[in-house]
Amino acid sequence: MYDGRLIDAENVDRLERELNRPKANQSLSLEVRFSELEGWLRLDEELKILKDAVWNDDLDGETSEVLASLIRTIESPNSELEDEDA
Repeated sequence: MYDGRLIDAENVDRLERELNRPKANQSLSLEVRFSELEGWLRLDEELKILKDAVWNDDLDGETSEVLASLIRTIESPNSELEDEDA
């Protein structure tokens, strides 16, 4: 099950903007905002699809690097952001 690391008080505004959610959401409690974001993102379902996916091992170098970066971001979402800030 998804543990909620991507949806927290630090990035709720950004996620709402990126998902084009109404600005009025900012007047709601964080708990309600988290719940709405989780409903839109369906992370449990998306992560199950990724986990059950069959991956093609015959990839060019660039595609392999992009996928590896995506996996690192999912496993540790803050590490990728910290690298960009450095």
